[in-house]
Amino acid sequence: MTSILGLAVSRTRVSAVFLRGGVVAWSEARCCDARDRSDRIADLLAACPRSRWSPKRMIAAIGPSGVQVRRLSEVPDALDRKALAAVVRESVSRFFLKSGVPLETACGRSTDGALWAAAYDSTLLAEIDEACRSAGWRLDAVIPMASALGLATHDQSVIWEDDDLRLELTYSDGELMHARCSRAGTASSSSTPQPTRAFMNAGIEAADFLPAYSATQVRWRAPLLLKRSIPLGSAPSRTHMAVAALLCFLAFLFLWIAPAVVSTARVYRARRELSALAPRLATAHRREMALDSVSERLSAVNTFEIRRRSLTLLLAEMTRALPDSCVILEMRLVDSADGTIVAAAPQASDVVDALERVPDISAPAIAGPVASISLGGRPLERLSATFRLNAP
Repeated sequence: MTSILGLAVSRTRVSAVFLRGGVVAWSEARCCDARDRSDRIADLLAACPRSRWSPKRMIAAIGPSGVQVRRLSEVPDALDRKALAAVVRESVSRFFLKSGVPLETACGRSTDGALWAAAYDSTLLAEIDEACRSAGWRLDAVIPMASALGLATHDQSVIWEDDDLRLELTYSDGELMHARCSRAGTASSSSTPQPTRAFMNAGIEAADFLPAYSATQVRWRAPLLLKRSIPLGSAPSRTHMAVAALLCFLAFLFLWIAPAVVSTARVYRARRELSALAPRLATAHRREMALDSVSERLSAVNTFEIRRRSLTLLLAEMTRALPDSCVILEMRLVDSADGTIVAAAPQASDVVDALERVPDISAPAIAGPVASISLGGRPLERLSATFRLNAP
């Protein structure tokens, strides 16, 4: 949130308005004279409620007792701003009154091309600088009150008195067009300028704070603005150096430990994820074992289905191959690969020859002795033969 302090300094009065986000957070005024003005300014700045770590920026509006304002007509229009400032600085006695007090000058052109110059009392500026340093504030710039008042009033013509001095000012759209400073008479003829809507919305009730408020509205490129504090324009203080060194140390420390911290955090997170996955892994392993067991059983069933043959068809083929004089007494199959047959035939070799003609049988052979038997009054030979079943 933007915050700035506006300070108005006149011969017998100093006032300040502190804005935070465009709203007045604090305002105060104090009477003074030339002897205690620096102390009154320091007391006023010290009384402003401020956050410890927020920047303390301030712009001061100087009354006619501390700055002379003049519209110049003797200077060539072709000069740029830097050359113009040099001409005014070197010829300050030609444009302004000097009473033995050193002057600091500022100049610039208004939007209509008019050239304006201001000569500040260096003693007063030194007092304000000293008061700001003692109170811990930063004086960004100073500006003549005659130039700043147009930013806080709707009036085109303004008369403002500073003790025995009277300013007669003319503005156009808030820009200074005419300025005349004279001695005020015994009867005051000044009137309170009509403030802008922004001034009234800011929450200020007394019109005496109009100069201090107008200082907060000054643009950084105003023609008569005298910049006092330029960022990075002066050597940093010991406190600033200490803070900068501490920040650099903390930055290097962070860069050094950040990879280790990140790696540790990743390892911890990975371990947590593995711990969460362990029960799911055990469940998946048990399911895998169950699926392997089922697969083995299904494979055995499939193998059995492939290797199984029809015994009825096998027996029919053997019956067709055997002669009519042969009789099958018994047949046995062992693990669907080997078989044994007990038969009776006129000759044992007839059974072996018949088994060799069966397509699904191979390597038939007589096992054991051949015995002679009589069946229905016919002499027959009883034998036991072994064979192998071909793969289906």
